[in-house]
Order: sequence, then structure tokens, then C-alpha cells
Amino acid sequence: MRIKYRIWDNENKCYFEPTYKAYAGKLSELLMSPSGDLSLRTIDGMTHCDSVMPDRFVIEQFIGHQDAYSTDIYVGDKLQVNNSIVYEIVFLLEDEYEEKIASFGLKSTKGTFAIDHFAIENGRVIGNIHEDQDGEVR
Repeated sequence: MRIKYRIWDNENKCYFEPTYKAYAGKLSELLMSPSGDLSLRTIDGMTHCDSVMPDRFVIEQFIGHQDAYSTDIYVGDKLQVNNSIVYEIVFLLEDEYEEKIASFGLKSTKGTFAIDHFAIENGRVIGNIHEDQDGEVR
């Protein structure tokens, strides 16, 4: 499995897409350090995101699974199982869950649970914490 991320841009209300058009004066890409810190590189130089714009970007990790329709699932996605229950994909930490665990989980109004392969295999990504299933920003 390859570790992948997507990054939500709170300023532009969309997922960040790099621009590689330096010849036209347009360059923007995000670089992630091994510790997870982001830096934004533009035509004007490099900016350390956490110190200059601490709430602009949200990093969301791929959980290593796809839904029933072969869509990659990321932390922050909304997963509907059997056209019924909707779960948010979350990262579980020991203090948020009854067991000693650091893993991905399913969160609903009924509680938070460890990833369930039935839910993943029978679920469908219908949006995420930023956008609904039609791509409209919340």
C-alpha cells in the first residue's frame, strides 16, 4: 500500500491542486516534511504553513481501502453503508476509543468503532466533511 494524502484548502474551499506553470508566473505546490509539516512553494518563495497560516490546510490520509465502487477512502470521508447508516472516517487515538489502538475508525451518531471490513466492502463514499455528495461546500 502506498501512503497518500489529499489536502483541503480552507481559504479556497477546495482540495489543493498544484500549479506548475512557472513559465507563466504561476507556481504553487505543497511540500510535506517527514514530521507532517507543510510548506507552500510559490513563484515568490517558500512559506512554512503552520507558522504563517496555521488553519489554512487540512491533511487527510488515505486509509488503504476503496469503497464498493473502487473509490479511494480518506479520513474525513462520509461512507454510506447499505443505503442506510452514514459514517465519518476518522483516525482513532487511544484516548478516543476504549481499546489501546491507533487506527482508522467509523464514527456515527451511535458511537465510534474500529474499521469494519463489511462496511468498507459494502459502503459508498457520498461526500466528506467539507463537501456533500454533489460536491457543494458545506
